[in-house]
Amino acid sequence: MAIQRPSRRTILSSLISLNFLESEYALLRPRQYEAKKKLQKEIDRDRKKLPHPILGHHDRIRVKGRSSTSPVINWVCRGCFIAVPVGLRSALAQKEDILICENCGSYIYIGDETEDLLGKKKFKELFPEDETESKKGSLAKKAPAKKTATKKVAVKKRTAKKTTK
Repeated sequence: MAIQRPSRRTILSSLISLNFLESEYALLRPRQYEAKKKLQKEIDRDRKKLPHPILGHHDRIRVKGRSSTSPVINWVCRGCFIAVPVGLRSALAQKEDILICENCGSYIYIGDETEDLLGKKKFKELFPEDETESKKGSLAKKAPAKKTATKKVAVKKRTAKKTTK
């Protein structure tokens, strides 16, 4: 009887989710018992989906305080910001195997693939759009005000220097 190996998609989605959940768990305060208990159940569920060698590699990387998964955007690993070698690029584009960055040791996947790996519901749960859009909007509104204020100060300094001469 052959042991069925989980698919690449299952492994990567579990790893991405596990990284996020473990980071959230670390941020909880000691007295948040209910939240910790809930997160621990989700962490255990994701850990059960992973084969032992992959889980061991994940744990070794997490002990160092890094994420065990990194998206590759524009052929650059976002874990170490080093370009992915040409040989790995073709294997990464085929999406058939689980690959590890030769520099930082993170499991790598193409960045556009995140939503596909997690599924739309889980992706929106882990990466809510509302928070990022509201932050971007508030920053965009404040930025021009800062630029005009610095321009006014610079003009005042120039005029002050001219009048003193």
